[in-house]
Amino acid sequence: MAVTSNSYTGNGSTTLYSFTFPYISTSDIKVTLDGTLTTQYSYANATQIQFTSAPGNNVAIKIFRETESDENIATFYPGSAIRAADLNNNSLQNLYVSQEVINETDAATAAANTATTTATNATNTANTATTTANNATTTANSAVTTANAATATANTASTNATNAVNTANSAASSAASAVSTANAASTTANNTASQFASLQASAWESGAETVDSTETFHTSDDTKIATSKAIENRIDAKIDTALTTDVVADTAVVVSDNSPSSGQIKIGLDNKLVELSTMTSAAASAIADLSHTEVQILDGATLSTGELNKLDGVSSSTAELNILTGVTSTAGELNILDGVTASTNELNILDGVTATAAEINKVDGLTSSTTDLNQLQGKTVTTSFNSSNTNDIPTSTAINSHVVNLLNSLGGFVAIDDDQSFPNANPDPSDNAGTVVSIANAGGLVIDSGGSTTTGRTLGNSTVTITGFPTSLRSQTLAADLGLQVQTTSTLNTYTYHKLIAKEADINQLSNDVNDFAARYRVGSSNPTTDLDSGDLFFNTTSGKMLVYDGTTSAWEEVQAIGSFNSNTLSTSGNTGGGASSFNGTAYRFGLSAAPPLAQQILCSINGVIQKPNAGTSQPSEGFALSGSEIIFSDPPPSGADFFIISIGTSVGIGTPSDNTVSTAKLQNLAVTGDKIATNLDLADNKKIRFGTGNDLEIYHDGTRNIINASNGNLNLISDLTQLQTTGGETAMKATANGAVELRYDDSKKLETTSGGIIVQGQVAVAGSGVSLSIQDSGKAVFGNGDDLQIYHSGTTNYIVAQSHNLHIDTNSGNENAAKFFQNGAVELYYDSSKKFNTNSAGVKVTGQLEADELYLRDNEKAYFGTGTDLQIFHDGSNSNIKNATGWLNVSAGGNGFSVGNGDFSENLFQATNNGAVELYYDGNRHAYTSSDGFRLDHNLRLEDNKQIRLGSGEDLQIYHNGTYSEIKNTTGGLYLENTSEIGFISGTYASGEWILKGTPNGAVDLFYDNVKKFETTSTGVQIEDELKVGANDNDVAKIEVRYSSVPAYITNSYDGTSGESTFSTNIARTSDGSASWGSFNNSSYGAGAIQLLSTTSGSSVNFQTAAATNTNPTNRLRINESGVVQVMSERLTLGTSLTAGGANDGNFCIEFSSASRNAVKLRDTHNAGSTTYMVLVGGSATVGSITGTTGQASFNNLSDYRSKENDVEITDGITKLKLLRPIRFNYKTDSSTICDGFFAHEVTPAVPSAVTGVKDAVDSEGKIDPQMLDASKLVPLLTAALKEAITKIETLETKVAALEAK
Repeated sequence: MAVTSNSYTGNGSTTLYSFTFPYISTSDIKVTLDGTLTTQYSYANATQIQFTSAPGNNVAIKIFRETESDENIATFYPGSAIRAADLNNNSLQNLYVSQEVINETDAATAAANTATTTATNATNTANTATTTANNATTTANSAVTTANAATATANTASTNATNAVNTANSAASSAASAVSTANAASTTANNTASQFASLQASAWESGAETVDSTETFHTSDDTKIATSKAIENRIDAKIDTALTTDVVADTAVVVSDNSPSSGQIKIGLDNKLVELSTMTSAAASAIADLSHTEVQILDGATLSTGELNKLDGVSSSTAELNILTGVTSTAGELNILDGVTASTNELNILDGVTATAAEINKVDGLTSSTTDLNQLQGKTVTTSFNSSNTNDIPTSTAINSHVVNLLNSLGGFVAIDDDQSFPNANPDPSDNAGTVVSIANAGGLVIDSGGSTTTGRTLGNSTVTITGFPTSLRSQTLAADLGLQVQTTSTLNTYTYHKLIAKEADINQLSNDVNDFAARYRVGSSNPTTDLDSGDLFFNTTSGKMLVYDGTTSAWEEVQAIGSFNSNTLSTSGNTGGGASSFNGTAYRFGLSAAPPLAQQILCSINGVIQKPNAGTSQPSEGFALSGSEIIFSDPPPSGADFFIISIGTSVGIGTPSDNTVSTAKLQNLAVTGDKIATNLDLADNKKIRFGTGNDLEIYHDGTRNIINASNGNLNLISDLTQLQTTGGETAMKATANGAVELRYDDSKKLETTSGGIIVQGQVAVAGSGVSLSIQDSGKAVFGNGDDLQIYHSGTTNYIVAQSHNLHIDTNSGNENAAKFFQNGAVELYYDSSKKFNTNSAGVKVTGQLEADELYLRDNEKAYFGTGTDLQIFHDGSNSNIKNATGWLNVSAGGNGFSVGNGDFSENLFQATNNGAVELYYDGNRHAYTSSDGFRLDHNLRLEDNKQIRLGSGEDLQIYHNGTYSEIKNTTGGLYLENTSEIGFISGTYASGEWILKGTPNGAVDLFYDNVKKFETTSTGVQIEDELKVGANDNDVAKIEVRYSSVPAYITNSYDGTSGESTFSTNIARTSDGSASWGSFNNSSYGAGAIQLLSTTSGSSVNFQTAAATNTNPTNRLRINESGVVQVMSERLTLGTSLTAGGANDGNFCIEFSSASRNAVKLRDTHNAGSTTYMVLVGGSATVGSITGTTGQASFNNLSDYRSKENDVEITDGITKLKLLRPIRFNYKTDSSTICDGFFAHEVTPAVPSAVTGVKDAVDSEGKIDPQMLDASKLVPLLTAALKEAITKIETLETKVAALEAK
């Protein structure tokens, strides 16, 4: 059976799984996890999938093939190329689908059979259990008989016991020898213990011995210390030697136990000898008659005489009696087995059975064998079906459900003979899952243009409708013997198209045709020698020639043809689909070495299949097409495919005919080419070469002229370069493809066409009456090398355009200017070569008088007067303006003076009187005027916000209101308020307002807040009523200057005004800008509540000093330099909350540096004499250790509370770990005189890694040693465990030695 699936069980880690079945496309491969389809995988290669994540433990993985069955992979049309790959794929498609259907059907059938078999086996097994139970009853009956026989055997044993007495007497003698041997062993043990003690003392006292880790006891090497194991082995060996070699006895002495844990050495005969020594003579006589074997039978027996009498007559063997070992059954219980004939093995089957009689009765009637029943061991009856569980026995209902599910997942499968044999009922009435109905012969079904047919019938002659036929089958009648598969729907007798199955004969015929073609036409590097028939074709890739097999001569002959044949080689195409010079499975476009004009002139074969040529130059749907010299395939040819591409030419190869024997009719059109005319073609005058069906083109010489006559249509001379030359070799006309046409005179170019028109070298003369030079609309007459001057008519307007430079119009043969036009500039008009009018950027300028009946200027167009356009008169759209730019604007008025009024002069606006005042009016009333002594107002002077009264030559004093408050601003000199009495500033009126400032002559100046005096000057300085605050607003910088003599000091405070805690900086400096600072206090870097004391002068430090009130030389107590080093100039640093002035033992904790021994630092608890804790070490939020002390000692403690520990186990390898340690004696490189004992930290790591910090050979970022550290206290648990193990071994040895001494 073909493999179409692979199954695995997930393990939670494997992601890569293989599949062993072939397939056409990866889209046909499906994967399920526990029966559910998944796409969470990719293809690692052609036969393996890679899951995105590993399937879990016991997940059922199934990889299976489900080949596309709705459409054929390849469809063949009339005239299309037949490719072997397409035929193979279609054949494989049918094969694979058939395999899958068969396997799925077989799987469903097998599942059903397996379920049936399992149920049958279960019944058989139960029957076997009944039989086995019956056999067990028989076996029990046999046991009663065997017990009777055992009684006789016991009687015999009594007789044999007498014989044992003699043997015992002999053993007594051996026992006496054993006692002597034991005494000798005891002496030897004592000697061994003494040697061990001596060895122990010497080994532990010499200090030069080493422990031999090979578990060897050295008798002559005092430098080796034997391990406890070696010593124990040595003692055991000595004892064994003493007891088994030194003791002489008739029977060898066997040491049964000499282990230390037993506390004694057992000699095998001791107990027996004791028993024998206490026997009566009669018993000894009886025993003497027993053989050794017979005595062994009674070994351990505790039977009384009465009990032994019960065995009278028993003839059972020892082995048979042993069967009853451990039996506790009563006589009544044994009677139940009366008549049982079961053997021992058969009874053993019931060993461990706990079933009751009622439970055993359930198997009554079973005929199953033991083997059959064993099949049920570990099995469980379940109501579900699990294919991966081998211990479950599903019920019939579960099996039925599983089979139904399998069929449903398959969709069901029903086979019928023809389209007239459909079942009367729906093949899948339960859930209409799409059961496949396979029709062996669907020939005659008529399919309409919509893809449906109603010509099928059920067995009961009901109409069957089938829908969904593909386009290729519509409007057709299926041929006889064609197979068809359809699927059921939810509607009775209505099916959907599934797949058309080709006739076996058609496939065979097609296969035969392909095979026949493959046999008739072949490709290879050497000529075939087998399966040869006349007419076979072979393309030899070595010679590049087509050969045909001649059966008459039995030889391959080169194919002869009329016309040229060229074999093509491939090259890389740079167009889409190219990129390769050989078939690689990707490229489909290649260059050809000998491409013909048409695709139909190419014979192309790929893997033995001739390809279809197509017209057009784009990629075809099948076969190939030709675009220039490139061949374009419908699909990329397979990598490494065999091929040939032959170009068939149109020229004819002609032999050598007899003279004058080849007629025109024998020549093919276009057969005679130019290279076949070796000499001149001579024609007499008026003999013409004619072209065209109607002799439309003629070339001839009429005796005088050479004539080319095109009587119909145009005469086109087609060439990349066309020239007309004289017989002397001069060029008269020259035409270049995609370029100019030149006309020449005496071989000198005079006219040339361009992309924009024509260029004429020299003058253009238009002569003759009525002759003109006509240029069409938008055609231009262009002058200058750079087309500088152009004259043309656009169709509506005439243009003279100066592309570059200026345009002049002159008269009198160019001697007199008439007009000039400047690019991006003026236009000038002249009179008798004298400029009178010109334009400019502002307008126009007239030289001389301007005479006009009326001068009209639009808004903002100005009339200028003066050389520099100093006076302007214009209207801006709203107002009329007279603007003077230079000098005075003088308005001269004779008589009384000059006035300005409204439109009809009914109201004055302004009036100036000769030798008098200048007056300003408002609404006809005067408001201000000049007088002989200044300027006077008839009304109030009112100024808008920010309009100022400015006083002084430099407008130094300004008075104004800015919209919010009034200001008096002085910019030069002092601002003085002069008054003979007091001067004050009051908010409100004088009578009821609030004082702000008040100054009294020869007295104080007072400043007020809310009408309350806060500041007052006095004869000695100032007096402040409340606090002095410098700087009040956000981001203020407050500065206080304090002077002593001429030396100032500045205290500056800055505050950024942010909300929350203040961020400030206070600077003390000798300069106002703070550059020469003595230091500052700020918390800007460390947040609220922190004060940073900075020394900002390079090289200086911040010092804290103390001194008595009368001492002028204070003492430094604390210094912080600019590098951050903090130096405490005191022998004691006290920490705590209870500090008193001058207290020697203030605070809770004291760090004291002794001046007497400057290398000692003392930690003292100065606050609570009863406290023993000097320091508590905290890691995170938990205490990890402490330093404590009392009078006379200090302790360094690690956390060891049982409540802080978990996962505690006893150390059992202390000695093993201790052996890993290597104690050394050394001195530190910094102190060569002091010898120390210790370890190398890295050597301790394997034994106690927690005792070591750091990494061996580590260095810091500067390359300095980053040393490892060792906490020796962490070795204590290991030493304790090792000591305990040693003590246990010593105690064991002591016990053993004591036992030896006792013997």
